[in-house]
Amino acid sequence: CYCSVGLCGAGMLDADAAVLAATGTVARIDSSPAAPAVGDTLRLSAAGSLPAAGRSIVAYEWSLVAEPGVVAGFVGAVNGPEAELRPIAAGTLTLGLALIDDAGQRASVQRSITVASARPAAAPPAAAPDDAASAPAGSGGGAASLPWVGLLALAVAVLLHTRRRAPARGVRLPPP
Repeated sequence: CYCSVGLCGAGMLDADAAVLAATGTVARIDSSPAAPAVGDTLRLSAAGSLPAAGRSIVAYEWSLVAEPGVVAGFVGAVNGPEAELRPIAAGTLTLGLALIDDAGQRASVQRSITVASARPAAAPPAAAPDDAASAPAGSGGGAASLPWVGLLALAVAVLLHTRRRAPARGVRLPPP
C-alpha cells in the first residue's frame, strides 16, 4: 500500500477506540423509537453496552447533557439499564450514560437525539358496514355473497365434468 497521511488519512483504524473496546467496558445508548416526536415516550437502553472481559456492570448513571427545552427531565429512575424521557418540544437533546464495572472502572458515552414536532392526529378509519345489505350500491366486494359462491361452484362442476369427458392425448382416465 502506498499511503501517506495526506493521501489516506491517519489510518484505517481508530486505534484508541479499538484498544478501549478490547480492554475496557464500552458504553452504548440505544433508543426507541428511532425517530421520536413530541409526546412519544423515548425509551433508552444500555443493553448494547459491553463489560470488559471477566467483569460485569454494577452501576448505570443516565444524564441530560444538553436539552434546550426538549424534555422536562427523566421519567422514573436514572440508575438502571433503562431510562425514559417524554419530549415536550421539538429539537435536539444530548444524553449521557456512565457505566461502572465491578473493578470500579468507568466508561461513558454521549448521544444526541433529534425530536420532531408532534405527529398529526390520524383521521379515524371509516366505519365498515355490518352486513352486505347496508352497503351502498356499487360499493364493490361481493366475493363471498351467495350468488357468487353458487356461480363459482357451478363453474368448478362444469370444469370437472369437461375434464372427465375429454382426456388429454395418451392419458386414460378411469370410468366415472
